[in-house]
Amino acid sequence: MDEHGEVTESTAPEIFIWCELQREEGEDLNWDEIDKCAGYSFWGKRLDDGTGEATRVELADLGARYRHIFAPNRDQVYTVWVDSKLKNQNKFKTQLDPMRHFAYAFRAILTEEGIFKEIRFLYRESEAHGWVLTFGASVRNELLQSAILPAFRDPATQLRVSQWTWFGKLMRHLTKDCLDDPALQTALKQVQLEGDRIFVGVTDKVENDTLSVSFPGAKLSIQFHGDTDAELYKNCGLYVDDGFKSPLVDKGAGIQSATIMGLFAFYTREVNTAASALLCVEEPELYLHPHARRVISDRLDDFLDGNRNQVIITTHGVEFLRTATDTFNLLLVKKDGNFGTIAQALDAREFLGLLINNNQNEIFFADKVALCEGLDEHILRATADELFPGELDRQNVSLISVEGKDRLVKMAKVVLELGMACYILADFDFLLRDPTKPDDFDVKPHLSLEQLPMEFYEQAHVGKSWKGTIAKGRNNLRENSRELFYTAKHASEFNNEKLNAFLLKLRSRGMGVLDGEIEHLSKDQGWVAPGSKKFDLSKVYELRERLTLGEKMSDLFELEPLRQLLVVILEIQEPGEPSA
Repeated sequence: MDEHGEVTESTAPEIFIWCELQREEGEDLNWDEIDKCAGYSFWGKRLDDGTGEATRVELADLGARYRHIFAPNRDQVYTVWVDSKLKNQNKFKTQLDPMRHFAYAFRAILTEEGIFKEIRFLYRESEAHGWVLTFGASVRNELLQSAILPAFRDPATQLRVSQWTWFGKLMRHLTKDCLDDPALQTALKQVQLEGDRIFVGVTDKVENDTLSVSFPGAKLSIQFHGDTDAELYKNCGLYVDDGFKSPLVDKGAGIQSATIMGLFAFYTREVNTAASALLCVEEPELYLHPHARRVISDRLDDFLDGNRNQVIITTHGVEFLRTATDTFNLLLVKKDGNFGTIAQALDAREFLGLLINNNQNEIFFADKVALCEGLDEHILRATADELFPGELDRQNVSLISVEGKDRLVKMAKVVLELGMACYILADFDFLLRDPTKPDDFDVKPHLSLEQLPMEFYEQAHVGKSWKGTIAKGRNNLRENSRELFYTAKHASEFNNEKLNAFLLKLRSRGMGVLDGEIEHLSKDQGWVAPGSKKFDLSKVYELRERLTLGEKMSDLFELEPLRQLLVVILEIQEPGEPSA
């Protein structure tokens, strides 16, 4: 952001995050837990009765005024203190119970000395009131319990046991009545006695050689986990038996992730039921096979608990982009050669209904997308592997089968909305036909090249003028050869040299309209041929098998039309072609 708070497309040395929570009507807060929090001060004035009257902050234009939160008017005195543990002070319940809106404002600033961070806690009764600005944020987990699973899984950190962490609170909840169990007390005492016996040699030696000399009277004890005091919950260890029982910290990241997610879900559902929960997971797909990824994706959906909780994930896994709910938000983050990192907010509900499988979801991670009418995706991919090995993946190109000409147009809109370069591979009749059925021919209507959105033609590799050129060319074909316009399957039926040249120009602009159907490119008409011997799914398997056994795509298909499209997609400079 610039000095006025406006978003710019340059690398910003400052990050601002605003998190706002709304309390439901009749929803109570866990005052026992809140009263354990450290106190905080707010901007205002102290009243004679020891309470305080807050000075309100108006933040209608938050984007431009957020710095006001961190640098308020210093002429004001903000010595009013809130702390339930002190006498003659504002109690947490007195201050917070009337409030229905809570917010946290966080900013991080990159300076020469490092990263400087600040966080503020704000609250108000309703949208009609200004915000009470506090100088601290001690009341956090009691309003929004959160857990973070970074890409590097470390259960020792995520499952740290203390009275402040969610896992510590969970273990304390589960063991709170155990100390009154006589059988457990006897077992714990026996464990302690056995530990003293086993470790007596080393403890005596250390005491005599070093400890007692430096610290007279000090005693060393090495014990097994388990004790008889009130800290029993801190001595609980996590083990997983997946064929071999061992501590969770020794298991793979996949098991660790699933376990931590399950424990946090149990905690929010059974223990901390008064507050909403936020689960942040970085790359949940790590170390998981595809089936396990889908299971974890389902568990994250379950964790939402009817939108009571929230989940934020960063992912490269298509399995986590399978569905869209009313509260599903998508932020597409990409590296950009000019501006560094670009984040694009999307309303995923507008297009996720068009994405029916993981292969199509791949477009979120692409830089370029070639939309194929059907199974010709497999032929185009195999052709690229032979002519330009590895280039599709090196350039982040996705080949997507959309199953139908109408879906070519719909999916092109999705790709363009996502900000990716879009290309088309389709049969010859995608240049022909109309969206409505003609009165004089019994043919199936469909969308055509002309119906592609204007944004498609505004791409650098296409050109705006081509939309009008295509419309004019289609009109000429319709007027001069009406019957063929609605029935032809191959360009040769028109016997028009200009049409052949026109198709070549289309391919040179990333519009890969073939001379006929994909089957017309087959050199083995006994295997694949137009009409009766279609390139279906069984032929896809057979093609892969033949290529694995050593045959080449150039032996099986005429590749020139596909090559003409690929050189545009991959920006391959042709021999003799002038440099850009």
